[in-house]
Amino acid sequence: YGADGAPAGLLSTGPRGWQHALVAASDGELVSGGDDRLLHVWDVATKKEKRQVGGFNAPIRALAFDGQGLVVGLGDGLVARLEADDSIK
Repeated sequence: YGADGAPAGLLSTGPRGWQHALVAASDGELVSGGDDRLLHVWDVATKKEKRQVGGFNAPIRALAFDGQGLVVGLGDGLVARLEADDSIK
């Protein structure tokens, strides 16, 4: 939302199911994850999905950058880490 309270824009639709987690990267990208068990990497400027990263065995419930990579909290209680040089970039 902008300073006036109006929505700043919507990301293009594409993910199936709810997206439960969203984290901002330092390079103008957002990463979301949810029921479809995929990470969705979004370009903020174009509001378009750039790529997807799969391979998770449970829905994604939490995301955070920890300085070394992306930490992914899964619905089955497991936590995964993608290093900065992994396929999220």
